[in-house]
Amino acid sequence: MLFVKKFNGIRFIFSILLVISVSFVSCQRSSKPAVATIDGKPVSMNFFLSTTTGQFRDLDRNKQNQELTDFYRTLLRAHDARQQGFVDQNDSLKYKLLATRQQILLKAVYQSFVIDSVITDAMIREAYDNMDEKRQIRHILITDSQSSHPNKKRTPGEALDLANKIKQDIESGKISFKDAAKKYSEGPSAPKGGDLGMVVWGQMVDPFQQAAWKLPLNTLSNPVQTRFGYHLIEVTKIDTLRQRPFDQEKERIARTLQRSKRMEISHRAKNSLDKINSEMGFAVTDSVLNPLLKKIGSIYAKESKTTKNPELTTILDQVNYTPIGTIQNKDITRDQFREFLGVTQSNGRGSYDNTNMFHRLLYNDMQQWVIAQFGLQHNLDHYKDTQDQIRWQEDQILSRFYMQKIVLKNFPPGDDSLRAFYARVKTARYSKPGDVNVQEIYFDNPDTARAVRKQLDNGGDFSALATRYTKRATAKDTSGYLGWFKTNRYGAIGQKAAEMTPGQIEGPFTVGTGWSIIKLIDKKPGESKSFESIKNTVKQDYIDTYRPQLIEKNIKQLEEKYHSELHYQALDSIS
Repeated sequence: MLFVKKFNGIRFIFSILLVISVSFVSCQRSSKPAVATIDGKPVSMNFFLSTTTGQFRDLDRNKQNQELTDFYRTLLRAHDARQQGFVDQNDSLKYKLLATRQQILLKAVYQSFVIDSVITDAMIREAYDNMDEKRQIRHILITDSQSSHPNKKRTPGEALDLANKIKQDIESGKISFKDAAKKYSEGPSAPKGGDLGMVVWGQMVDPFQQAAWKLPLNTLSNPVQTRFGYHLIEVTKIDTLRQRPFDQEKERIARTLQRSKRMEISHRAKNSLDKINSEMGFAVTDSVLNPLLKKIGSIYAKESKTTKNPELTTILDQVNYTPIGTIQNKDITRDQFREFLGVTQSNGRGSYDNTNMFHRLLYNDMQQWVIAQFGLQHNLDHYKDTQDQIRWQEDQILSRFYMQKIVLKNFPPGDDSLRAFYARVKTARYSKPGDVNVQEIYFDNPDTARAVRKQLDNGGDFSALATRYTKRATAKDTSGYLGWFKTNRYGAIGQKAAEMTPGQIEGPFTVGTGWSIIKLIDKKPGESKSFESIKNTVKQDYIDTYRPQLIEKNIKQLEEKYHSELHYQALDSIS
């Protein structure tokens, strides 16, 4: 039987976007200096800012510079990946990029056809205008047979009559609001006398908050009907709040309104999905799809025993294919189905030898493809914000792929290189502190230190120069001899000495507020840990030491290759 799959199986596709949706409304762009130039093309400040969090402007300049550096390097690596044709050479990468574009277009459709139809600009503005206050509110809730949590013994009319009677009793002094709430209210705040605490605009359902924000302080409202029943409302305290400008608050307010309008948005999402499936002619034949997935899953399970993560798209070539449904009222071809399989696997979810799970994963990805195509047909990809989102997500994927395949290829190295690294730093890093006998000349002036070093390099006597120049009073009468000490003492002196050989001279280098030149007289190495016992530590230390160097080297090569540069001074325009 051919049928359009109902909302139950893919509820999360739209409902999850209640939390993660972002605004795709096209906006007027201001003219700002470019933050970088890559291959002769400027990278706009607006594009960079679209990738940052709302707190970016509040960061100190060093952190802002670091975010800009990371952004620039991501774009630079992604540009080289495109120039080298990585996408055409790697199906897995191609499907990952496709899945990313679909996700962004899905959000755009959700924003345009669901959120924007429920959360209007006027509603956001109204919320902003009322968010300069926080109100302490208490209420009494009387439910009825038509409430969201129905009281089958009470009609709406009877609930209204009871609410009016309670209001009269409170106003006449027969009963206090607090006692009436405890006696009559059917809401969870009843034990607390109906107290809801301090509430801001957007936390309550609309009829309730409209009434509460119109109430003068300590005044009892008439019964207010919501989907929960009838409310008697009283405002007991009003605090004034400071607000940021509207443009800085708009997105946060929209998210708050989405939470309060969840039920309405969910209903709109279901209707929109049904409309999209109908308009796009999307239908699936389970009696054909499930046997096909069972065969693919079975082959996948067998090949997994010898091959890590075998390709679903390749397995498809091993089975007979019959169209499993329609898109745009045309049969879904083998090539289209191959693309769906590639996207599902690129998302890296689940086990494909479980037919039911495989069906859910694949169907959801097919549905997302349909929604994305619907978005393209309605030109949602023409919005600049949507284009920026797609570009940034793609650039991040390409940059990570580039790092693995180019920058960090064959990194970290094998045991031979790790052993060589271990041997070079064994004494300093992987040994218990050894003992060193050191002679030092300590200076309070770097120019004097450099002049003395020249004398030493020309054959000057260390002891005589130490006696003449050292500012360390405790060593002046001993010609600068510090005697034997552990290498984990005296900070930089001990660290330097641990890596020196007897007779070697090092310095000048900074020590506290002065500068030192030292000569190693003798040393007794500490006990070292074996390579095998700390192999993982050595590997991580190697990565920490050489990974940044590889990254820096690659960035310099790319900057020269594409005549690119980063413009930190552009950030001055947003401070």
